[in-house]
Amino acid sequence: MTRQLHINVNILNAGVFGGSWRFPGTDGRASYTIEHYTRIAKKAEAAKLGAVFLADGPALGPLVRHRPGNNLEPTTVPARIAARTERIGLMGTLSSGYNDPIEPARRVGDLDHLSGGRVGWNVVTTAGAPAARNFGRPGEPEHAQRYRRAAEFTHQVIAQWADRRTFASPQGRPVVVQAGGSSDGRRLASRVGEVIFSADQDIDDATSFRDEIRAGAVEFGCRPQDVVVLPGLSTVLGSTEEEARRRRETLDEILPDAYARRRLAGQLGFSLEGLSDDEPIPRERPDVLPSGFDDFADQLIPELRRRGLFRREYDDTTLRGHLGLQTPGPPRPSYVAAAPGATR
Repeated sequence: MTRQLHINVNILNAGVFGGSWRFPGTDGRASYTIEHYTRIAKKAEAAKLGAVFLADGPALGPLVRHRPGNNLEPTTVPARIAARTERIGLMGTLSSGYNDPIEPARRVGDLDHLSGGRVGWNVVTTAGAPAARNFGRPGEPEHAQRYRRAAEFTHQVIAQWADRRTFASPQGRPVVVQAGGSSDGRRLASRVGEVIFSADQDIDDATSFRDEIRAGAVEFGCRPQDVVVLPGLSTVLGSTEEEARRRRETLDEILPDAYARRRLAGQLGFSLEGLSDDEPIPRERPDVLPSGFDDFADQLIPELRRRGLFRREYDDTTLRGHLGLQTPGPPRPSYVAAAPGATR
């Protein structure tokens, strides 16, 4: 049998492009309504996708002046989606840096029960001084300390879920999701993650990342098949190549100049102040929501099915089932071995 793809959708405000909220026919305020999220989730469920994903960060970034940038609270929205859907998985983000373990243990664990075993928790460490200030902290923790805390934090959450096994959800417990980029991040992903997001730009880097994560998971007492690596993909689709190119050109044209400059400066790591748009620079994730996802579900998914690469119907009711993950047993040895005393 041909191997099947795991496909999920990241509901990132109005879309991944900086000017998505300005795209013709798009309501720039829609991402602050529950209808926006449930519409996409229902479309994803009709297309038999595995899950919808909601990112989050407990602070406003500098680019919020130029595009909708603050995400809605990532357990409230999935709870509403769960009430209006039946099969689609629900992945939400909660920080290990600015919560106590009891919070995701209860909020995510209870939502897993109420949804019938459809929930995943994306654990992030949360960098940046703005988030620290929002929680009354003098500054953000040092990088390695954030990841030590995350390992112990996740262990404590898993331990609380394990204590509830008499009343386990249909999938046992929520799926633990992680996106390790740095060396410490990849180590954390190998130690605690069951689903790992990656953002590599070519197949060789993506394959190397997958192999490293799986090798690390084996080192921490897991089997390679206990970990699913999901690479990110940003799509711009059309019924023809010309239509797709026109759509991309429109997205580029409506991108606010100030947003583009600040985003580029952040990626390059230095200021572009004083440089004109055409002056040489010195050496020192769907495109628009919901319309872009409609194209994805209505055009790309049927073609993948025609090629035998994507399911036609759900064969399970849980997120673990959609992702090919087994119902978990006792907590991994790596959880128990996580460094104590790192949760504060």
